[in-house]
Parts: sequence; C-alpha cells; structure tokens
Amino acid sequence: MAHKQVRVVGKRAAWADQFKVDVLRGSPLIVAGAIAQQYNDTLQKHIDAMVREVMRDVDSLFVTFSGDGMSWAMDASLASQARILSNAMRDKFTKLFASIATPTVERMVSRTEKDSGLKLGASLREMSGELTLKANVFSEGLRDILTATVAENVALIKRIPEKYLDDVQGAVMRSIQTGNGLADLKPQLETYGVKTKNWAKNVSLDQTRKAYNGINASRMQSLGVKSFEWVHSGGSNHPREYHRDTLNGKIFSFDNLPHLDGPNQGERGIPGQAPYCRCTMRPIFKFDDEDDD
Repeated sequence: MAHKQVRVVGKRAAWADQFKVDVLRGSPLIVAGAIAQQYNDTLQKHIDAMVREVMRDVDSLFVTFSGDGMSWAMDASLASQARILSNAMRDKFTKLFASIATPTVERMVSRTEKDSGLKLGASLREMSGELTLKANVFSEGLRDILTATVAENVALIKRIPEKYLDDVQGAVMRSIQTGNGLADLKPQLETYGVKTKNWAKNVSLDQTRKAYNGINASRMQSLGVKSFEWVHSGGSNHPREYHRDTLNGKIFSFDNLPHLDGPNQGERGIPGQAPYCRCTMRPIFKFDDEDDD
C-alpha cells in the first residue's frame, strides 16, 4: 500500500514535457561502504581472538605430550585431552559469538536503514524534482524485512565458531593419528583461520547489501515507485554474466521481478538477492504508470 505517490513537479516536469521524456531515473542506490566495513571489523576482531587462543591452546597441548611422534597415535591421554580441549573451546566460543551476534547485527541494520532513508530520498528528489520528498517511511512490510534480516544474520554469526572449530578438531585428531605433530598441524590451523575470516568478510558485505536493497525496495513501493532499473556493479572478479549482459540496464516492475539465474531459471528477485550479488538498483518513474493510478 503506497503511502505517497511520487510525482514529477516543477522544472523537472517541464523538462520532461518539453523533450517528451517517458522515463525518469533516479541515481543508483549504493550502500555506504563504512557500514559493511564496521560489521566486518567487529567479526574479524572476535575471530582473530578465537584463532589466537585456539592456536595457543593446541600448541600447549602438543608440547605437554611432546616425545616420540609414533607414541602420540597410541597415547589415549593425548586424544582424550584433545577432545576435552575441543569441547571447551566449542562451548566458550559458541557462547561468545552468540553474545555479540544480536547487537552487532542490530547496529548494522540501524545504520543501513538510515543510509537508505538519506540516499533514496536524494535519488527520488533528483528524479522527481520534489524537494520536500522524504523517503524514510517505516511500513509494516519494512518491519518484517528488518526482523528477518536480523534473524538471518544472527544465525550466520553463530555459525562462525562451528565452521572453524570443526576444521580444527579434525586436523588435531588426524595429527594425533598420524604422529606428525605440530609441524604439519600449524599450517593447517593457519589456513582454517584465514578461511573463516574470508567467509565472515564475504558474509558481512553480502548481508549488508541484501539488507540495503531490501529496505530500498520496500520503501520505493510504499512511496508508489513501481519500477526500478537493474544496475550491475562491475566490481567483481567473477561477475554473473546474466546479470552483467542481460539484466543490467533493464527496467523491471516490482510486480514482475526477473529470474535471477537466467531466462526462466531460478527464483525471481531484486538486485543483491542472489548469493554474493553486488548489483543494485535505481528508482524509475514511468509516466504511463502515473496514468494508471
């Protein structure tokens, strides 16, 4: 349900009438990079602390049982202590990441919502010429989007220690079984730490974009904007060719969203909805839409 129909007024309307313009475009809606960066920085800080402590405790465990490598595989005490250590680390870091998840996500969502209000408002004013237009509407649909965003991101943050510690536990047990010790184990643990940090970085960037595009889509529809232009980011090393070559620059109605994986392939959705999609949108005003109201 639209709270307000966006109208083209003043000099903008006169210009469009003079040059027979059928479609007006707002500026692309791109979330402030500092929001995702702060989100990522918070996650990285806690991951770094977890990795340092795990590396230290695993090193201490193996030093305590130092000796002939072949005896390690036969040493029930080492395997038993490794399991105890693994359970203790899992319990500690599961609780830690659960404790930081909600405030970290709520901070990201709050900043994203405010950024949307400012930039969408500027884009719509540029498009319509309506200088008093405000875009920070807060509908029931938007409330649902924010609630779902928080829930999804909290669940993702809670997965971080599980993803890392599963790998660590497996590597430690294999090292005990083979008797190879810390020489082979330390590089593996370092690799798992980097992998976890990279995953968290990708998630924080992706989820911030998803939240931003979802908020903008909800607000645009609340304001009576019926269409958007798909804008490909152009910044990825591995772009989706369909998004770059087919969807980019096309105008779509919110009532008839495009397929995300190819012609008639995959779910329908908005830019940024597909995993790790960096595309965004710009609001579109079509004069024939105004005639339909």
